[in-house]
Amino acid sequence: RRLLPAIQLGAAPAFLAAHGWRLLAAAADGALWVWDLQAPAVQLRASAAPLLALAPARVVGMQLSAAGLPVAVMSDGAAHAYSAGMAAWMRVADGAFPASPFHSLLQGPSGELAQLQR
Repeated sequence: RRLLPAIQLGAAPAFLAAHGWRLLAAAADGALWVWDLQAPAVQLRASAAPLLALAPARVVGMQLSAAGLPVAVMSDGAAHAYSAGMAAWMRVADGAFPASPFHSLLQGPSGELAQLQR
């Protein structure tokens, strides 16, 4: 039994992730959606294209945070979270600033970012 009919993205899905009733879909062309499947309603429509332009790094993982926002992990170890209020991707972790409160998430065994980077 299906919860909803099939969703057509317009391009091949690159990443799919769920957290509770939220579903994230990122397409190969950079289009990104977050839906509340219980409502059902779109919560976010954005583009991951700015992350795709960060060559030579590439997106190796994408998940939903506990707050329901997309978090992308790059091949160079950096992590970016999408800010709906700013309508932009924010780098929230990398190895260049060990004093960052997010740095421990990159190194430690627990936390949202550490789990994404496995």
